[in-house]
Amino acid sequence: MDNLLSYVQCESVFIEANNGLVTALATLVIAWFTVTLARSTIGLERLASDQGRAAIARERAFVFPMDVRPIPQIDAGTGKVVGWLLAVVWKNSGMTPTRNMYARVSIKPFPATLPDDFDFPDIGGGENVRLLVGPGAEIESSPLRIHDDVILVLAGKSDVARLYMWGWAEYNDIYEGTPRHRTEFCYEWSITGDVTNYERLSFRYTLHRKHNGADDECPRPLKTTGKEAI
Repeated sequence: MDNLLSYVQCESVFIEANNGLVTALATLVIAWFTVTLARSTIGLERLASDQGRAAIARERAFVFPMDVRPIPQIDAGTGKVVGWLLAVVWKNSGMTPTRNMYARVSIKPFPATLPDDFDFPDIGGGENVRLLVGPGAEIESSPLRIHDDVILVLAGKSDVARLYMWGWAEYNDIYEGTPRHRTEFCYEWSITGDVTNYERLSFRYTLHRKHNGADDECPRPLKTTGKEAI
């Protein structure tokens, strides 16, 4: 018991004699713990931020032209195909719906390949129509008619040799603070078969070397803001 009392007294004397050193060491320990805690907190915040961005990228709406569908025009009296329409199929591959989406599609024949300075204008009148594409859903654009002279063009029966279709879609996703999105495309069309029998025509399209991309791959400015009056 005497030895224990002596040890306690010695410890007390040591602490009193080195009070400044003990305080300094304690301060250093607290500072180290505070810095470590701050770094851990920052790391967790960054991890949460990275995970949040990854979740948005995975779940946000992403719209692209999945296909173009040829639609036959059938004469009600004869039941025969008398013309063809083309409709772009826009697909949302995301897990959330679009917001304030607008899209336009244009089509025009050309005597040769598109010039390098072609700016892909919107052809045809009418106002932009607001669209909604749900998660994993599809929607068709308003069909565009292929005129008879264009069919002759593509069948090699005219001096005009090429047909191009181009368009764009602009939309928001559901998340706050994310930028407005844009997707654009351009296809070159070919038609083969018997031009005297529209039922025997086959349609095929290929990507043009320009005007195909999404978001920062699109060099042209947005044409809509998403705040247009309905």
